[in-house]
Formats: sequence, structure tokens, C-alpha cells
Amino acid sequence: MKLHRLFIWLLAMGYGVLVYANEENAPSAHDPFALRQEALRDFESGKAEDAQRKLIAAYELFIETKNWDMASMCLYERAIDYMNMGDWENMLVQQDALESLYEQHNSPMVAYNYHSVASGYYSYMDSIDLALEHGRRAIVGLEQIADPRSYNIVPAWSYYNMAFFYDMYFQPPMVDSVRHYLDRARASVIGSRSRKDSLEALISIVDLEAWQEYYEHDYREAEAMMHEVLAMIDTVAQESPNTIITERAEAYEFLAMMAEEQGKWQAAYGYQQQLTETNAQRYDVDKRRVLQEVQTQYEVEKKELRLAKLEAENLSHRWLLVALWLLLLLLVIGYWLLVMGRKNEEAKLYEAALEADNMRQAITTLEEKTDIEPLRLLVDGLVKQMQEVAKRDYTEPSIAALQALDLAHIQVLLSHGTKITTMDKRYILCFAAGMTMEQIADYISSEHPDIVALQECDWATNRTRAPHQNGVKFVNELAYHTGMFGIYGKSINYAGGYYGIGILSRYPILRYERVLLPNDGKTEQRSMLIADIELPDGTVITFVNTHLEVKTAQMRIEQVQFIEKYLKGRKNQIFLAGDMNAIPDSEEMRMLRENWMDLTNKVFTYHTSKPEIKIDYIYSKPSKNVELLGTEVQEDIKLSDHFPVISTIVLH
Repeated sequence: MKLHRLFIWLLAMGYGVLVYANEENAPSAHDPFALRQEALRDFESGKAEDAQRKLIAAYELFIETKNWDMASMCLYERAIDYMNMGDWENMLVQQDALESLYEQHNSPMVAYNYHSVASGYYSYMDSIDLALEHGRRAIVGLEQIADPRSYNIVPAWSYYNMAFFYDMYFQPPMVDSVRHYLDRARASVIGSRSRKDSLEALISIVDLEAWQEYYEHDYREAEAMMHEVLAMIDTVAQESPNTIITERAEAYEFLAMMAEEQGKWQAAYGYQQQLTETNAQRYDVDKRRVLQEVQTQYEVEKKELRLAKLEAENLSHRWLLVALWLLLLLLVIGYWLLVMGRKNEEAKLYEAALEADNMRQAITTLEEKTDIEPLRLLVDGLVKQMQEVAKRDYTEPSIAALQALDLAHIQVLLSHGTKITTMDKRYILCFAAGMTMEQIADYISSEHPDIVALQECDWATNRTRAPHQNGVKFVNELAYHTGMFGIYGKSINYAGGYYGIGILSRYPILRYERVLLPNDGKTEQRSMLIADIELPDGTVITFVNTHLEVKTAQMRIEQVQFIEKYLKGRKNQIFLAGDMNAIPDSEEMRMLRENWMDLTNKVFTYHTSKPEIKIDYIYSKPSKNVELLGTEVQEDIKLSDHFPVISTIVLH
């Protein structure tokens, strides 16, 4: 929900446009400044590959002229682009190059660029200590740059990022540190050369300030601040209407949440209506963006195919000449064989056949899109001519060798390949890596389950490492695509949304509740989701999904004891499922087995890349009413870091 802007690491670390006297001139292959400017424009228009090539050329020219500061800027911009695409391999190559440059030429600008990239990388990897350390060093470098704004750097973003770290990655947030860096961010906004940049920075600053007031239960001040955010968004929208639709939606969601917590239902309803309208606008913008990306990709592919076709045609012409020369050679050989003795002639003809077969094998290696039908007809004619010659005068071995040269099977390979539809192209463009919600939904539907327990479910988060998941309310989406009922239980605020657990049911969910599990304040808050589900015969069962603490066994024991106590006295048949983060022989699992029937086997469930432990379970009580027909761990399904666990039971 917080305004963790998609471009935060892009702008925060100085992805700006430098101002030089020669910028208005046409870019030259020998002008590194012009090359870099054109690269930045290519990034803005979605031409990432072109931009990367130009930055490489600019970097090499800056290195030749020993302009280490600008060389580091090129490396920084390349790294950020790869980071946003989730291409960690290439991103780390740029980070290593920046580190090497930093070790040799430790100027404030080089230090700023290196530590900025490193901080961004470690934040994505959830290595918060390293992210904070590099972030502090980036600020040190920033404050040593004589005039950062001459490089079009907005210092406020660097301070904001540090505030964001202390807010997002600590539970509860470190409010004093957050306010410290927000104050510095506010102060740095003053004097900015760009009114739009200042407003965009202030939008995120005031938004995070509103959250601090919310944490301290000053709802009136938090609401006033968020209305200030909306006013600034309206101002920016006049110049760039499609750039901050997400921020507007997040502001309305925040206001609706606060109104609900205060029991202001009419206000909450009004904010929800505004949120719905804003989300509809956001969908239209995203749809247009995706269509534009698809069109751009289509044009690129069409150009590449055209070039490939020309190359293939040239290759076909070359092979045609080879075939003609080979035909001429074979005719000469045939004439010579007629003159020479039968044995000698037969041997020579056989060698010619083998040579022609080699040609066939070479032809089959042509590009898939090469149209070789004319060549195939030519070769067919060649074979027939050779066979006719053999029939006139030579023995069966020669004829057999020539008949083995049947090349009629050569086809245009494209007709046998997989064709990518328009939707496939959209999928490739929009979902860079990792499993998608649609893939998970398809798998669930294929298994036809009655009830599904889901752990580690995002709700409208902004995970930059998984851009295809951004803003997705997974349980709702899975329910829609599978045709099942779905409920969600929040455990913590995370990455602008929520992180928690969910349940899908083929049958109606009569009631449900989310219950927070014991927590010592030092570890991540965990929860359980309890649902009463009505089966087709009218029987009501209680299904519980949970995700226990991962770090300490003592905390898991306390959580198991709490679950036992909380569910005690319920008359329904109860099922308990989840990621327990405990092996079968652990004390906490032995405690559960005293009162619960284990409906799973001993097969390892974690980690899918190298299964070593079992930590996922399904239990039931009382056991007398349940007959286990079968259970399995689907080790061939790798939709997450855990294998799916499926149990089939009969309820008596």
C-alpha cells in the first residue's frame, strides 16, 4: 500500500540526464555524451537492447578518455535496467565492473554509483544489513558531489530509500530512523530544479510520513497527510496523467483502511468507490502499455524474420549452385563410368551416391524458416536421373545405393514447430521469470481438490524480483480462475501490500476468522486461518491453515500449544494443514501427533531444488471419523520451493 514507486531505484540513485552544451547535436558514434543521451531516450521508449548497446559504446569511449565518473554512470544505468528486468546475472556483471572501478578510482560519483547499485541489489535479495550499509555509503558519496543537481540527480530519493528500508524491513518499523531520513529527504527537495521531480519526491515522502502517524494511532494527522498526497498527485497528473495512477489507488486504499478501523463506514465506502474507479483507469493504462509492448515486439520480430529470410534465400541460392555443379559432376562421372570397366565404374558411382547423401545431410541443417522446396525438387530430379543411368547398365548394388538418396522428406521445418499466439507473446513480455498465478491455477484445477491450503500468499505487493506478481491478489485470482471459494488471512504488511495465508474450497465457506499466533516481537508475525465449510451432505467441517515460525523451535512449540488451546472444544471434524517449519521428530510435531491423526507420508517436501526435509503436513481430529485413502508428495511439481502435498480421505 505504501508508495514504493516502481522507479524508486531508477531515480533514487541518479538515473538522470546530464546537461552538456553538445546535447542538442545529433548523436555521434564518437561522442560518448550523445550516445548516453540517446540510450536514456531509448530506455524511456522501451528500446532496452538498443539502449544497452549505446551505453556499452559510451562506456568504452569514457574509459578511453579516463572519464571515470561518466563511465560509472553508464555501468550504473546498465545495472539498473537489468535489475528491473530481473536479469541478475547481467546485473551482477555490471556491479562487479562498478566495484572494480570504485577500487581503482574512488571519486564521490563512482562511490555513489557503486554503493547505490549494491544497496538496491541487496534490498531485492532481502539482505537488509548490507542494503543499509551500502545505502549509507551511497549517501556519503552523494554529499561529496559538488553539485548533484547538475547531473540531474534528485538527492531526496536516496534519503527516502533509507527511510523506506527502516519502515518496510523492520517489524515494528524503526520510526525514529524513518523520520530522520524523511526529514533529510524533505530538506533536500528544497531548491530542486524540476518542479515535477520535487512533487514526485514529496508524494512518496508525505505518504511514508502518513504511515508513521498511522503507526502511532494519530489517524487525523495521517488522513490529512494522505489528502495532501492526493492534492500533489492531482498537480502532477496535469502534466503526466498516466504516471501516478498506482500511487492514487494506494492512497485511496490507505484512507479506506483507516476509515474502516475507525468505524467510519460511509467514508470507507466512498474511498472504496474512488479506489475502484482508479483501478479501472490503471487497468486501461496497463492494457495500452502491454499492447504497445506487443506491437513493438511484433515489429522487432518481423524485422528479424525479414533479415533471416533474406539470409536464408542467399543460402538457398548458394546451395542451388552447389547442386548444379554436383549434377554436372555426376553426369561427367556417369559418362566416364560408361567408358571404363564395369567394376571400376560401379565403385565410382557408389562414391558419387555417398557424396550426394552428404549433401542431403547438409541440406537438413538449414535454418527452420528457409524455404528449400525448389532445391528439394532439383535434388529429386537429380536422383531420378542417376537411377535411370544405373538401370541402363549397372548392377543391383549401385541401384540400391542411389535409391537410398531419396530426399523427398525434406520439409519447411517451420510448419512442424510450435506457433506462438498473441497471448503467448503477451505472456513472454509481461512475465519475465518465475511461476505465474495462471500456472498455479491450472495446476490446482487439474487436481480437482475439494480444499486447498495456501501459504506465503501475496496481496497486492510490489515485489520487484517477481514483476509478474506485482499488485496481484493471489487468493482472489486463484479463486476466480479455479471456480472455487477463496478467503485470505493477512499476517504482516509487506512490500506495499500484505503477506499471509489463504484457503480455497469447492464448497461454501459459512464463516471464517484470522487469528494471530504468539510472537516474541523479534520474529515475523504468523497467523492461522480458520474456516467452517459445508459439505454437499450438510456436514460442517472446520479447516485450519497455518504457517509456523521458522527461526526458533521454542516459538513453534508455543504456537502449537496456542493452536491446540484455541481449537479445543470444537465439535466439528477439524483438519489442520500448513507449512509447520518443523521436521517429523521435532518436539512440536510430536505434540501434535498426540491428539491429531497425520494424513501425510514421510516424503521430503522441501526444497524442490534439493529435497532434504519434510515440513509440510495435514492433520485431522478426531481420527475415528476419518479414513485415509492415500497421500502423496508430488515431487515432479515445482511451482514453488515446496512440493504439493495431497491427501485423499473418506469422512464417516
